Amino acid sequence: MRIKKLKTLLSVLMLFCMLLNCMNVMAADEHLGEIVDGSVLTDDQKAESTVDSRLRGVFLAHGMCGIQNDGNHKITVNGSTDCYVTCDKVKLTLGVERLVDGSWKSYKIIGTKTAYNNYTVSKVKQLTVEGGYYYRVKSAHVAIEGDTVETLGGETNGIWVN
Repeated sequence: MRIKKLKTLLSVLMLFCMLLNCMNVMAADEHLGEIVDGSVLTDDQKAESTVDSRLRGVFLAHGMCGIQNDGNHKITVNGSTDCYVTCDKVKLTLGVERLVDGSWKSYKIIGTKTAYNNYTVSKVKQLTVEGGYYYRVKSAHVAIEGDTVETLGGETNGIWVN
């Protein structure tokens, strides 16, 4: 009799866990494909964005930023800034945003990396995040040569982290 009650309790507990897992998936699916502030909400494992100088700059060529879901509430954030020629300063700033109540909120500032007398700079960082949200990366790219400053900004699409 005791084993039968234990089996029943275990079955109910497993069913409850399965229902909770399905609810998380449904939360992602109900917003899948929506565009929020320029970012498409996806269930992809990674997203990447490359921005090119619209009016060809003299120094700044393009910037890239990316986000990847590594599983277990870990994401990898990366980015790079590339110039046509060596510049006095080349900068990359990365930040992670999380979708909360329909709008993107700053979640974690990765920071700025600066390279001197170079034509490129890049950065990679792994973070632990809370599950049940969409995340995206925003980037700022800067090239400084003498008194000339050229800038670009970009953001990835949003990826769901369960």
